[in-house]
Amino acid sequence: FEWTPATAAGFVAHKAIELAFNWRGEPVPGVLVDEAIARLADQANARGGFIDALTDGDRAELRSRAVDRATKFLQDFPPLPLAAQPVLEATAKWRPPGTIELSGKVDLQVGRPVGRESHLLLIDFKSGGRSFHHRDDLRFYALVQTLRQSVPPRKLATYYLDYAEAEAEDVTEGALQAALARTLDGIERHIELTVEGRDPVKRVGPACRWCALAAGCKEGQVYLRGDEPEVDVEPDG
Repeated sequence: FEWTPATAAGFVAHKAIELAFNWRGEPVPGVLVDEAIARLADQANARGGFIDALTDGDRAELRSRAVDRATKFLQDFPPLPLAAQPVLEATAKWRPPGTIELSGKVDLQVGRPVGRESHLLLIDFKSGGRSFHHRDDLRFYALVQTLRQSVPPRKLATYYLDYAEAEAEDVTEGALQAALARTLDGIERHIELTVEGRDPVKRVGPACRWCALAAGCKEGQVYLRGDEPEVDVEPDG
């Protein structure tokens, strides 16, 4: 994966939105984005290194894209009172006995459990188009919250900034079971690869759009052209 102004605009806009919830005075999208870029550039990680090394042209493009998304959020998303206990970039972790730890982070958490009754809403902000993976990600976070607090969230929502639309889902026993099955499958694959020595399998899918090796991958190019459905293919060796 390689960051570009187009792919980095999402996490810059997320940071600007995070600042907006606690901003004194009227939040201005351009000001929020400038502050977000400055803060992210100071981080000692791949994102910070990318922003810090931007050319003037790339920085301007990144700023323009991020301002567009932050503006859409501020114009379309309803204001939240502090009594709703909104938390940005909310992280939850759960560690059973052993070496496995489940952790997740959601863009916005609203409300809290009241005894055994759930009043918690989890929201993820997305730019671009819809994907079934978005619902899977939120279900996993709901699973971690349930294990951590022994009370499941009430509802999950994916909010699409470009469309000003939300896809919401009640947290049901079936949704948690689906998340658990997906989690156990991931753990099993990890054990097969790292402990049992199973050969990895190359899988084409939506991630091919951001893969730095896509240009030289025959299977990936076939998938990106839409010539065939998603399938598993053996590695080239």
